[in-house]
Amino acid sequence: MAGEPAFEENLDILHGTLERFMVKEPPLTYAYETYEDLNIWMNPQIMQVTGDELKGFITTGTVGNAGAKNPWAEDSIIVKNITKEYGITPFKHYNGAMAFNKMEVSANSGPEKIFDVVKLQYRKAKAELIDAMRLAYWTGPTGAADVDAMYSIPSWLALGTVSSAGGYTGYTASYNDEDDDGDAVGTAFNKGNLASSAATNPEMANYFADHQGNLDESLMRVCNEALMRLNFKPPTSVPDSVLAQTNRYACFTSKNVMLTLNALYQKLNSNVGPNMFANGYYPMSMIPLPGAIRLVWVDILDTRRDSIYGKDPIFGINMNVLYPTYLKGWNMTLTDNDNSNRHLVGQKFIDFGGQVWCDVPSKAGFLITDCPAA
Repeated sequence: MAGEPAFEENLDILHGTLERFMVKEPPLTYAYETYEDLNIWMNPQIMQVTGDELKGFITTGTVGNAGAKNPWAEDSIIVKNITKEYGITPFKHYNGAMAFNKMEVSANSGPEKIFDVVKLQYRKAKAELIDAMRLAYWTGPTGAADVDAMYSIPSWLALGTVSSAGGYTGYTASYNDEDDDGDAVGTAFNKGNLASSAATNPEMANYFADHQGNLDESLMRVCNEALMRLNFKPPTSVPDSVLAQTNRYACFTSKNVMLTLNALYQKLNSNVGPNMFANGYYPMSMIPLPGAIRLVWVDILDTRRDSIYGKDPIFGINMNVLYPTYLKGWNMTLTDNDNSNRHLVGQKFIDFGGQVWCDVPSKAGFLITDCPAA
């Protein structure tokens, strides 16, 4: 009928009903685009509780008692110390916090409240803490004086020999103390405070290969060999096999590697046709590596960091051996108290105490990357 008001002109209804019904908590802003790696890495099936120390043992070298001997020969037994101990600080502390005024909380209550301001601040404080921890998991300490940062994944799966086609050459870890694109590895330090070389404690070395920036068919061969030599197991269940109790294997990489491999699979689809082993065409998302090992994009790894992992890295992690830990009772624990100088101001803290631990570095996984020259 002519002269009837349009819906947007009916302000009584708009203000009295629709506005209050539709308004929800404002969405949070996050530091990163994807958190899939963190969902895998910090899954309850992966994380383990630690106590007052983190220590491990390796069996190194040979004794030399085995061999062919005359049954009438005198016995001669060689005795050697074949075990070595290594360890790290049991936990590092990461903290998030928020503050609120108690009178303002009272004002933000009742039917007039559109959303819970304190709840929103808590969510933001927790998100910022998670962002800080996620970056720490992939970067680690910046130097010997950095006593607050936890060990990282690259602290155990470290850079090795330049131009290596694949081998156990990641003897020492490195601090994140050089320019990201300076073509120089960071200052070296001993994993778990135990020196390692080809002649001494080689079991502390991780598998490393240098793809030298060649993101093509040759990369698949390098990855295939690494997965074979580290005995990575294929998935046995769907849809999220890397979180299965018995098969905690996944590979993490940059967007450039993901998109390049997608293009390679597209070429295979065009030139080869269906992949009989996958009951269809090569997948164009959630790319698996040879052996059907899941490959996950980590946007932090898009940033080249020559100090610790180079350019376009692929981290293969056996999370049965390399995993995050947390101190019992301090996994995102919420505590609160009043501000000592402002009795109307309440404070809430979110505390995490944890580390990245590795049972045996030589079995933990591999790093394949474009290795810095020096």
